[in-house]
Amino acid sequence: MKKSEEGEESGPDIPPPQKVSRPVLKNIPPSLPVWQDIASRGNFDRYGISTERRKIIDVEDEVPLTSYIVDKPIDYVGEIREVEVGSSIASAYQYVYVSLKEGHGQIGDTYLVVSNRGSVQNVSPTISGYLGYSVEVQGELQIVEQVESVNRSVDRDMYRALVLNIINPVSIGSVLIKGNIEKIKLTQDGPRSSVVAQIIGGAFFNRRQVYGTESITYLNRGELDGLKIGQILPIRANRQVRNEYTEIASNIRPIGWIRIVKTTPNFSTGIIVKAWSDILSGDLTGTGGLLPQMAKSQDADSDEPEVEPKKTSLKSEFDEDNQDTTDDFGEDFSE
Repeated sequence: MKKSEEGEESGPDIPPPQKVSRPVLKNIPPSLPVWQDIASRGNFDRYGISTERRKIIDVEDEVPLTSYIVDKPIDYVGEIREVEVGSSIASAYQYVYVSLKEGHGQIGDTYLVVSNRGSVQNVSPTISGYLGYSVEVQGELQIVEQVESVNRSVDRDMYRALVLNIINPVSIGSVLIKGNIEKIKLTQDGPRSSVVAQIIGGAFFNRRQVYGTESITYLNRGELDGLKIGQILPIRANRQVRNEYTEIASNIRPIGWIRIVKTTPNFSTGIIVKAWSDILSGDLTGTGGLLPQMAKSQDADSDEPEVEPKKTSLKSEFDEDNQDTTDDFGEDFSE
């Protein structure tokens, strides 16, 4: 103890701490388990530590757009001519050779690879009018270097390109356009619409007839009729598709919901986000009767000849399908 100048004794000398202590945390870091009083509700052990699993990050429910409908065949700037490994199709991270219009290609440019699948075919007598063209999305590629061509065309340049990613096999003869693979949401949230349109086709082939949840479908109404991307439309069954001799004029009970994901002036592409029953080509959306189209679907200046829809009958198709009563193994089930 030390004595002061007056002779009084003072308190003991306390040396400084050898290690500086950190202050108490105000908030528990997320790396530690949640601490809770034992008496509180929840999944806690006898020491008060939470036994619940950590919340998994929310991932948006979406899928790539694999196909869509257009008013006329799409304009393109290039075409896939060869696959480097020698096959007719390419996968991701394989090289292909493409031809581009002179002056359109630059090293590092990316393009969307699509395939013109031709005109949508009529599969129901309830469908009429011009039905548009189907486009299949295959993937994305990037130009990596220019190469010499044997046939030195004055308006075409040849390039070596790397396939970045695919959603369908990238094939020889597919064409290149500007753009990227689009992601479409499967949510049922969105503005409701009562526009009356008819399902005329869908992805994979041009005479598709049956659809379910997450199926890509084509509608014969578009921007000119008030349809917009993101709108949700109810789908109702068309009794004439299921029974050509039906006495039922219309059915107002919805059998599903469709979300509009891409539009043109006269057509729309949608994805079925909910289905309670089989949905068929010829089924309708919205409420009320199907009105005439707002405009002619094909440009007068187009060089493409107008495709006359093939008239078919559901009954005749059924009869044709039943002419051959043998299965794939040669067994006869006609009896």
